[in-house]
Amino acid sequence: RIYQLGLLPMCYNGMVNCGLLEENTELNNKLADMYCLDVVSSDRQLFRLDEMFARFEAEGIEYMPVKGAVMKQLYPVPEMRPMGDADILIHTKDRDKLAVLMAELGYRSLSESDHEWNWISHDLKVELHKRLVSSDDKMYYSYFGDGWQFAKDQQGCRWSMSPEDMFVFDFTHFTKHYCKSGVIVRHVADLWLHTCKNPQLDLVYIRNQLAKMQLEVFFDHVMALIDAWFC
Repeated sequence: RIYQLGLLPMCYNGMVNCGLLEENTELNNKLADMYCLDVVSSDRQLFRLDEMFARFEAEGIEYMPVKGAVMKQLYPVPEMRPMGDADILIHTKDRDKLAVLMAELGYRSLSESDHEWNWISHDLKVELHKRLVSSDDKMYYSYFGDGWQFAKDQQGCRWSMSPEDMFVFDFTHFTKHYCKSGVIVRHVADLWLHTCKNPQLDLVYIRNQLAKMQLEVFFDHVMALIDAWFC
C-alpha cells in the first residue's frame, strides 16, 4: 500500500535511520529492491528535466518549474519525493517552438486543457502550464491569473517565485487535493519542508494572501497539524 501511495522512499529511509532493516530477511530485501527502483526512476526523471531545461535555455524559452519539479530538491534525497509529472509554467507565445523541441526530445503530445499542455516520454510526464490554475477555478484564478506576475527571481531563462508565493501556490494546490481527492503524508510533508528550508518565511504575508481566497482558517488548521506531526 505504501508503494502504491508513493510513500515507500520516505518510509524506507525512516526505517533505515531507525535500524529496522539491518536483518537480512526476505521482506527487507524486497523493500530494498523496490526502493532501488524508485531511486532509478527519480534519477531518470531529474536527468530528463535537466535535459529539457538545457534546451529551453539554448532556445531562449522562459520557464518556471513549480510543485514536484521544485519540491524534489528540498528533500534529503530526491527519491523521497515521488513526482507523477513535472509542472512547468511557459509562455503561450513559445508554443510552436515548444512543440518542435518536445518532439525532438522524444516526447509525444497527450492532451491539452484550459491551463495545461501534456507531454509524455518513457521516463517522464510533463505538464506545460499555460497558466498556473484553470480559469474554471474562479476564486484561485482571480488571484493567480496566468502566474507570471509571481515570477520574481531569474537565472538565465529560468524563473522562480519567492518562497512565500511558492508556499501560497502549493497550499492552494494542497487545498484542491483535500477537497477533491484527498491528501496523503507527502502533501503535508511538502508544506513542512517549505518552512524548514525557509526559516525566515513570512507566515503573516502568507496568511494574508490566503485570506484573499478564504483559506486562512484552513491554513491555521494545517499549520497546527504540521506542528503536531513534525515539531
